Amino acid sequence: MRSTPDSGQKEDVELDTLSEWMKSIGELLKRRIGRLRHSVNNRHESIFHDPVVAKELSDLHEKYIIVPADNFTFVCKAYYLECLREELGLHSAPGNPTYTLTNLSVSELLDNHISVFESFGIHTYDSDLELPYIYWIPKMHKNPYQHRFNAGSSRCSTKTLSILLTKILTRIKEGLQTYCETTYSRNGINQMWILKNSKELLENLKATNFNHITSIKSFDFFTLYTTIPHQKLKNRLANIIRNTFLSKNGNRRYKYLVIGHEDTYFVKEHSDSNKKYTEDDMIRMLEIFIDNIFVVFGGTVFQQIVGIPMGTNCAPLLADLFLYSYEADFIQTLRSTGRKHLASQFNFTFRYIDDVLSINNPKFKDHLHELYPHELEIKETTESDRSASYLDILLSFDANGHLNTSLYDKRDDFSFHITNFPFMSSNIPSSPAYVVFVSQLIRYGTPGHVLNMKISSLEPDGLQVHTYVRDVSPIKIPGSKKVKWNVVICDTRKLDEVQTEIFDSVFMCSWNGRIQRKNNAQPGLSSSELFEGLNVAVLGAHYTGEDVSMQIARQAKKFCTGYRYSFPFLKNDVIQINDERITPIYKQMIHIKYPSLIFFNIPRQWSYFTHLNEFAKLAVPIIDGRTKLPTEEEMMKESEEDFQSRLKEGLIPRYAHYMGDIDRQWRYNEELAKMGGFPPLPPVLEKLWDDIMDERYMNITHNTEFNYEVTGHDSYRILNPEGSKTRLSKASG
Repeated sequence: MRSTPDSGQKEDVELDTLSEWMKSIGELLKRRIGRLRHSVNNRHESIFHDPVVAKELSDLHEKYIIVPADNFTFVCKAYYLECLREELGLHSAPGNPTYTLTNLSVSELLDNHISVFESFGIHTYDSDLELPYIYWIPKMHKNPYQHRFNAGSSRCSTKTLSILLTKILTRIKEGLQTYCETTYSRNGINQMWILKNSKELLENLKATNFNHITSIKSFDFFTLYTTIPHQKLKNRLANIIRNTFLSKNGNRRYKYLVIGHEDTYFVKEHSDSNKKYTEDDMIRMLEIFIDNIFVVFGGTVFQQIVGIPMGTNCAPLLADLFLYSYEADFIQTLRSTGRKHLASQFNFTFRYIDDVLSINNPKFKDHLHELYPHELEIKETTESDRSASYLDILLSFDANGHLNTSLYDKRDDFSFHITNFPFMSSNIPSSPAYVVFVSQLIRYGTPGHVLNMKISSLEPDGLQVHTYVRDVSPIKIPGSKKVKWNVVICDTRKLDEVQTEIFDSVFMCSWNGRIQRKNNAQPGLSSSELFEGLNVAVLGAHYTGEDVSMQIARQAKKFCTGYRYSFPFLKNDVIQINDERITPIYKQMIHIKYPSLIFFNIPRQWSYFTHLNEFAKLAVPIIDGRTKLPTEEEMMKESEEDFQSRLKEGLIPRYAHYMGDIDRQWRYNEELAKMGGFPPLPPVLEKLWDDIMDERYMNITHNTEFNYEVTGHDSYRILNPEGSKTRLSKASG
C-alpha cells in the first residue's frame, strides 16, 4: 500500500493501523469489487449540465450561501454578510480591534510581498498574486451555534512563505518533543502536552498504567486564533527558535536549518544548500508573515493586527508553539520553586491545538490564570463528573476508577441526520470523497478505537456468557439529548472483578421463563423425572411456563408459575415499574427519554419470536438515525393514551403490556412497520396464531404435537394426520 501525492492523507499513518482490517475484509472487498467492476459506471453525467438544475441552483444562490459544516449548510446570504461585517467591526463606532483598515491598495501590498520574499529566495507564482478573502463557517456542534472565521489562503501572496514556515516550525516542534521526552524520562515531569491526533492520545493512555482515575477534565480556548497578541507571539516564537540553535549551556549548537527535498534538518557548520536559514532569517520571516496578514471583504482591505488567520498553512503550528511556550514556562517555574509534586500533577495533560484534556488533576482549572496569557479565554467543557469528550473519543471512569474510552462523534449530537460517507453517484468532487473514506478507515482502524467498538470477550458464537450485569447508566452529554451508556459487568465465576465498557446504545433483551435445578441430569432419566416428589417453581406464567408445567406435573409434588418485571441494573431515574407497568416506554420498546435504550420482549402473551424479529428491524434504523422519532412530549402523550385505552377496555393496570386479545399484536406490528418503513407481517401468521391458540386452549395436553406449513402469503396447512384434533381446523388444504 503506497501513499500517492493525491491520496488526501495529511498525516503519516502507520500501515499497521489498518493491517487487521486488511486481513479480515480484504477478500470480501476483492469479491465485491470484482462484481461491481463490470456493472458500475463511474462516469456519471453531471447533473449540473441539466438546464433546469442550473437555473434552480442559480436561483438558490441569489438568496443562500452553501457552507461546509460537517455537511453542507444553507445560510441566508444577508445573514452571512451581516456576520462578516460584524466580525470586521463595520457596524460599531470603535470597530473590532482585531482588524484595521489599510490605506494601501491590493497591488501595492502584492508588490511589497514579492520584493520582500525575494530577499529570502522565495518565488511568488502568478496564481498566488492575490490577498486572502475572509469567510466563515458555522460551528454546528456548539449550543448555541457559533461562527468560525477563516482566511481563504489556498491562493494568496503569503502562501509560499506560510508553507516554508510550516516546514521550519514542524522541525523545531519535533526537536522540542524529543527534548521533553528525554527530560520526562529523567526527572518524571512532563512539559510537552502537544498531541498529533487522537491516536497518539490512545497510545499514551495505553502505555500509562493508571491504577486509579480520580478526574477527567476537558477545556477549550474560545476564539484562540483571533485573540493571540502579535507582539507576544513574535517574542515567544523568537525565543523558541533561538533556543533551538543553542545548547543548554548557551553555546551554539547549530548554524543552519536546511530545507531538503525529503527532510528538514539542522547542520552545525557548512551547507551547500540554497535553502538554509539561520535563526535570524527564521525570526525575520516569522515577523514579516505576522505583520502582513491581510484579508479582503467587498473590495476593501483589512489588516489583522491581533491573532492569526485560520486557513493559512502555518496557523496551527503558530498557535501550538505559542501555547507550548507558556506551558513549558509554567512547569519549569514550579520545578525551580520547589513545587515538583504540583508539577507532576500535570503529567497527564494533553492538548490538541486549542483543546485541552487533564487526567487525575482535579485542580487544573485553579491554575489557568498562571498558565496562559490573560488575553486568551479558556472554558471548561467537561460533560460530567466522570466523563468528557475529547476530539473523537469519549473518556469516562467508573466508581472503581477504571478508565474507559469509546468513539465519539460530535455530529451525533446534531438535531438532524448526517451522511458520514458520500455516495459514489453524488456530485461532490472525488478528491474530498476519497479523503473521507481514507480518514474514516484510519479512525475506525485505530487499535484503541476498534477495541471499544466491538463487544469484548465474546464466545465464538457471538454471545458473552457467564456475565452478570451490575449496572447500566446513561452518560449525559451537555447540549445534546443523546447519551452514551456505561455498562458495568463481571464474570459470574469472579464476581469481585468488575469490567466497565461504554456503548452508544443498549438493547435490553430478556426471557420470561426458566427452570433452575442444581442437580445434573442422571443417565437413563427423562428431564421430568428429575422433579419427582419436589416442590417446583416455574418462572414463566404463560406459553413456556404452561409447556414446562405440563411436562413436570406428572412428577412434581407442587409447582407454581409466574414472574415479574425486574431490571435491577437500571436505576429508578431510568425506568419505573408500578403494578407491572414499565415507564417511560414508547411503543412497548423505546425508552422515551433515552431512545438509545431499547427493550426487547416487554410485551406479554403474543407471538414472541415473530415479533422480536420485527423489533430488530425497527431498532436498527432508530439507532442509526434513519427513523425519526416523535418529540419526547409526543411519545409520552401517545404512551399514556395507549394505557388509558386499555383501562377503558376493562383491562387492569398490570395489563399495560398485554398483547394477547383479538388482533392487538397485529395492529401493533403494522404501527412498527410503518415507523420503520418495512412491510408488516403477512396475514398468514395471524391465522396461524389464531388456529394454534384455539387448539392450545381446547387441547393443551396434546397441542404441541401438531406441525404446520406456510403455503402462501395468506394460507397454511397442517402436516400431522387427523386423529386427535378436537375441532375443525381453519387450515387451508
